[in-house]
Amino acid sequence: MTQNGHWSGWLSVDGARVDVGADWAGTRDRSWGIRPVGAAEPQPPPQGNFHQFFWLWTPCNFEDRSLFFHSNDDGEGSPWNRRAVLVGANGGERHYADPAFVAEWQPGTRRLSKLTADFDGKTRLTLTPSGPVFAMSGLGYTHPVWGHGFDHGDLEVSHDSLSEAERMWGNPLAMHVQALIRADLADGDRSESGVGVLEQLFVGPHAPTGLTRLMDPAP
Repeated sequence: MTQNGHWSGWLSVDGARVDVGADWAGTRDRSWGIRPVGAAEPQPPPQGNFHQFFWLWTPCNFEDRSLFFHSNDDGEGSPWNRRAVLVGANGGERHYADPAFVAEWQPGTRRLSKLTADFDGKTRLTLTPSGPVFAMSGLGYTHPVWGHGFDHGDLEVSHDSLSEAERMWGNPLAMHVQALIRADLADGDRSESGVGVLEQLFVGPHAPTGLTRLMDPAP
């Protein structure tokens, strides 16, 4: 369940308080369901069970609308889980079953420099990373110690703090990231800009975007 909206109040991080005005847009996400539990597949890829995974997730906030777009593709680029929805301030929804997209890559990485999606020939979305990335290993994804379902006894507490250099491409703890992005939406005669995040995890080949083998950088 994902909820976009506007918040006011304050945040506190490491003792530093940040006041949040009513114009702050954001997304909160509640994920649940089956997660890997117990010991991981002992064989390394490609023999193991994690040899291909292509995932995009893009919640975006505009002045009075929200947009969600996600895609899971196989190695040939065929989607097995792709959808987009544009939600108005009054709650009205426009759904798109099979958007098309074009990816542009940061050289020598599997990180996106731009993503352009065409929903129906009239509604187009352009996403451009504009700030820092958050490593999803901090939430357990692909983390070798604090992965989902790992048993640490009754109570064990820890945290990771990755420097900007450690969050660059190449660190296994930063392969799965969310990047702060600028979102530009062209919807018929209406154009507007907003903010959002671009979650990305790309393992194995993806023919339309040029990805090959297990973790070769994009061409």
